[in-house]
Amino acid sequence: MSGSPPIFSFLVVVDSDVLLGIIRSFLEAYGIRYYIHNEHFSYLWPGARICLYNQRWICVETAQREEAQEILSAHGLFPLPQVFYKPSLITAIRNILEILLIGWIVPGNRSKAYQGDEGDGEGWGSSLDIGH
Repeated sequence: MSGSPPIFSFLVVVDSDVLLGIIRSFLEAYGIRYYIHNEHFSYLWPGARICLYNQRWICVETAQREEAQEILSAHGLFPLPQVFYKPSLITAIRNILEILLIGWIVPGNRSKAYQGDEGDGEGWGSSLDIGH
């Protein structure tokens, strides 16, 4: 390995599997080296998309970045439209209430449940007598 490793630079953030497949196909067809950050990890953490946490980023080799932008622009895939919205007051209040309720619903430390009500060491599963 005489050469230095390739340096990849950010190209676009992709939210849908279909769009990821289309962009990947174009990059492969034109021989552009790419890397998808969080490609498989993003499936482990579904839910709200957080940029550095579970969104998929397509990165291309820095030397081929302009070529990749031109190819995707020719097919209407670059730049991808970013949708930003300002939530209404009702939506903001609802989001705050959901956070408070979910924080309340999710159980905390349940170590007492394993010891039983009296703390005598007999809790869940003690009546099964498995292996005794």
